[in-house]
Amino acid sequence: MPSARLDLAALLLPLIAACALRSTRPPPPQPTGDRDVLTREEILRSPLRDRDLLDALRGLRPRFLRAAPVAHSRASTGSLPTAVYVDGVRQPGLEALATIGASFVEEVRYLSPVAAQNELGAAAGGGAVMVTLHKDARVPPAGNGRASSDLRNTPFSREETMRISVALSLVALVACASSQPGGAIASAPEVPIGSSPVRLRSTGGPTVNVVTFPLEQVWQVLPAVFDSLGIPTTDVDVIQHVIGSSGFKAHKRLRNVALSKLIDCGSTQGFPSADEYDVKLSVLTQVERHDKAATSIATRVEAEGRPMAFSGTYSRCTTTGKLETTIAAAVLRRLQS
Repeated sequence: MPSARLDLAALLLPLIAACALRSTRPPPPQPTGDRDVLTREEILRSPLRDRDLLDALRGLRPRFLRAAPVAHSRASTGSLPTAVYVDGVRQPGLEALATIGASFVEEVRYLSPVAAQNELGAAAGGGAVMVTLHKDARVPPAGNGRASSDLRNTPFSREETMRISVALSLVALVACASSQPGGAIASAPEVPIGSSPVRLRSTGGPTVNVVTFPLEQVWQVLPAVFDSLGIPTTDVDVIQHVIGSSGFKAHKRLRNVALSKLIDCGSTQGFPSADEYDVKLSVLTQVERHDKAATSIATRVEAEGRPMAFSGTYSRCTTTGKLETTIAAAVLRRLQS
């Protein structure tokens, strides 16, 4: 009997210790106030204040990130993505929230699908997350490693140094001035690729991300960012802060990343055509002051492709938005390091 009691005590002690440890852990932060609004005060009171905004929302307002429920009608909104706006600028998706430090946010407001359509139009039929940045922010956000881990999952690596050629026209710069983010790259001219008579035409506008660092710091790291991603920097405008390449070829991969993760050229026999096509790319980024402590990073990605075995016309490909977001995340990672 004494031996049995000792064995029972030995089994119960770890359980008692585990319960004691669990009881001493602080409870997770609970939402307070308006369930459709996350305020700066609540963020700063939370242990998640030093994380990126995407992580903060997962902990404080996970409902903002969930897909809207399917409506019981033909015009179902259940499959539509949640729209994201930062200071009124549409972002490519929820992943853009990972480029914003939570402590640099003044307010996050959630709009239901019905409210979003009424306020923003049919493009926001899946609901919307409206982010307002804190205007007086001065200190860069403390990184939690999310941006860098996203880039580690995208295996780009530095392999060579690329030369920068600068061509400036002061008359053209004055004529092309624009108050809209990415105005200088919104409608680039047709660009020939090598000796091919085919030209790459611009059809889409730039994707804009906002990072809470001054323009000068962002511009300084962009050449290294483009180098690390394998994007030539043959087009550099130091006045309008434009960098990238308006025309270069790629096959299968950009650095070590499959092209199908960056662009969509359709599929052939169930496989992404982007990984097999002869692809032409144009990647241009313009940075502009968003306010005293933040910078808008506008990136325009254009792509066309055709089968390697044919000499026919190129077909239009669409961007997945990953490259645009990766550029912004890479800038943030370098500035936080």
